[in-house]
Amino acid sequence: MATSTPTVELASSAARENPHGHAGFIDYAGVALDSLRANKLRSFLTLLGIIIGITSIISVISIIQGLDHYWKAKISNFGPNTFVITQFPITTNIDKLIEMIRRNPDIRNDVADAIRRTCTACEAVGVETHKEARVKHGRQSLESIDMSGMTPNILDIEPFDVALGRTLQDWEEEHSRFVTFVGWEIADKLFPGADPLGQTIQIDDHQYAIVGVAEKKGTVFGFSQDNFAKIPLSTFQKIYGSRRSVNI
Repeated sequence: MATSTPTVELASSAARENPHGHAGFIDYAGVALDSLRANKLRSFLTLLGIIIGITSIISVISIIQGLDHYWKAKISNFGPNTFVITQFPITTNIDKLIEMIRRNPDIRNDVADAIRRTCTACEAVGVETHKEARVKHGRQSLESIDMSGMTPNILDIEPFDVALGRTLQDWEEEHSRFVTFVGWEIADKLFPGADPLGQTIQIDDHQYAIVGVAEKKGTVFGFSQDNFAKIPLSTFQKIYGSRRSVNI
């Protein structure tokens, strides 16, 4: 006499043996839990390794994104289409620096003139040169100020936000005027609580009238970005000579 009971039992057994079925998943989960219980230390160390690995990846990504934002906000003032021609690139290798001093020629104003004539894709070409200087007003003096002679369009290529007054003008460059555009730190230390515009400061041995003050930028890696004084390039070369290498 035939019955249906064996058929039901075979179907149930096949469902348990099927790895893709619900019963198979429960069996595998049970085996995994039993393994975790039996090897608690190994399971803990494995889980700890996974946590440390994921945390490290997230930390590295966060640091890279933070440095990128810091660079864009604090350091990189130039746009993606701006290039700088300089005699000595930044290096921390003293041997390479000595080699560059011996090998690299000075960059003169005529290089900028040649670029202006031949570079049809260049929207603007500016020139700037730097030196350390001493700034004084009354009894207050500041040492190791970044003094630079520049063509006025440098302040457009390397944009500075103006807090007071204005930037240097082309006619001041053409007539070698003794005027200066200073950083926030200089104005704050030499004229605390007073209006610096129109005031005269002494840079090295010459007097300059302040025509503008830049917005405060703060520090980068502990170095102030606000202790500078910029004067017309023609004035700078009139005082210190035109043989000094420039940046373009």
